Amino acid sequence: MDAIMNLLDKYRTSMKESKFAKNKYISYAAEASGLNPADIVGIAYAFLLLWVFFGFGSSLLCNLIGFVYPAYASFKAIESEGKDDDTQWYEDRGLCCFCHCPRCLCC
Repeated sequence: MDAIMNLLDKYRTSMKESKFAKNKYISYAAEASGLNPADIVGIAYAFLLLWVFFGFGSSLLCNLIGFVYPAYASFKAIESEGKDDDTQWYEDRGLCCFCHCPRCLCC
């Protein structure tokens, strides 16, 4: 039990020095609830972890990683000066459409 308490103390002291402790929303939530800002962040992480594993968050996370990020990276590649990254992300979008369209037609 002492080892767990030592880990929690290390976590709380590291969170006091981090940017999360200076965030106005986390500070407001900590003041309103009477909890430590480190506890607020820990509760939020635990909630998100449980939401992803047991809720519909897994499909949201999959869509964010599989669609939203490549779309964002494609736009960033178009805005960049070089052509190599444009080609990479166009190939990625083409492969995504090639795999996704037949799946939509079958279902």
